[in-house]
This record gives sequence, structure tokens and C-alpha cells, in this order.
Amino acid sequence: MVLAIDDRNHKTILAIKLGHRDNVDSWRAVFRMLKERVLDTFAVKIGVMDGLPGLENLFREEFPNSVTARSWVHSLRNSIAKCPARLSDAFKKMAQKIMYAQGEVDARQAFKALKEAMGNDAIKAVQCLEKDLDSLVSHFRFGKSLWYCLKTTNSVERINKEFKRRSKSMDSLGEVRLRTLLAFTAMRLEMGWQRRAVDTYDRQLLNRWGTETSMVDKDNHEEVVH
Repeated sequence: MVLAIDDRNHKTILAIKLGHRDNVDSWRAVFRMLKERVLDTFAVKIGVMDGLPGLENLFREEFPNSVTARSWVHSLRNSIAKCPARLSDAFKKMAQKIMYAQGEVDARQAFKALKEAMGNDAIKAVQCLEKDLDSLVSHFRFGKSLWYCLKTTNSVERINKEFKRRSKSMDSLGEVRLRTLLAFTAMRLEMGWQRRAVDTYDRQLLNRWGTETSMVDKDNHEEVVH
């Protein structure tokens, strides 16, 4: 699934294709399909994704004018899982200072502070975060109003969640019904997205929830990092 933020700062679905999410060749086929549909490869500035091995390199290869960003939700979850329980709260709070920094320089300084504070006690957790650090701070290169929506892949997962919720209620789905249900789910969500730009919506949510306490799935207001 490919979800984009267009030049009006609205979310829009570019592609939904059945395939294997852990297969780089499947993603290559999707990117090539977008090119065949005359997507301007040099207009693509950033790709936000989870940790599929090889996908970042493939994305930069297919879209040479872009940078890649790692989803903070996935990376922080993986890092905390490697952290000793007695340090997990402290680790999470210090990691959130990186996530909600006021710029890339501040974010890297916050990571340095985390690394020094954890020492050898949570070395695996620190290394897990460090290997993704360049991708985790790449969103700082874009307009500040877009930082929030460029930190996670929550919107893509929201589509998957809605599709699974509907398909599980059906005993069986043929190919035609499957594609129809996918289209319905995508169109229903996208119609809601067109009501306001992502940067406007994000600012309202940040004012409501506060940037220092949690990251919120803006589609359903569920906290994904507490």
C-alpha cells in the first residue's frame, strides 16, 4: 500500500496491491507500476516505512531525489523490547526527547544524552535505535507542520485495520469482492482525509494531546506510544 501527501498537504492513496509485504520484489513491482502511471519520480521527496530489509535502498534507487524515514512507532517499540525492564521507562522518556526535538541537531544531541545515560546497561536497545537514527531524524528536513505525520506509518496501518475488520465479518471473499471491499475501505477513509490538510489536523491534535506525552494515531485518536 502506498499512501501519499500531495501538494495540498492532503493524504491520498496511490496504490493498493496484493502481495507479500516482506518481499522487496513485490515493492519494486508497485513502484514500477506507479512510474507507468506517470508518477514523477523526482517529485517524491521522502518515503516513510517500517523496517523491511532492503526497502530503504530500493526506495532511494527508484526515487533518486528522496530520503527515507523510519517509523518511530516501529523503531521505538523494537528498541524498548530489547531494554531491561528496570530501565524501560527512563529509556522511553529519553527516546521521546529525540522524537519531539525541535530540529535534527537537537535530536542527535538528545540521542547522545540517551546513549551516555544508558551506558552498557541497555546497550542492545541503544544500538537498535542508533542503527535507524539517520532515518528517524530525516523528517526534520521538511516543514515543521509536517513533522508529526512524517514520523509514523499509522495511516497505512489504519487502512489495513479497517479492511481486516470488514473482511473478517464475511465467511468468504472472492477476488472481485475482495477488490471491491478494498476500494470501498480506501475511498471511505480518503473522503474523510480530504476535509482538511494533514498539517492543520496535526496541529489541532498536538494542541489537544501535547507533544511531550504521547504519539497519537490521528485517524482514531488512539495512543500508540504511551
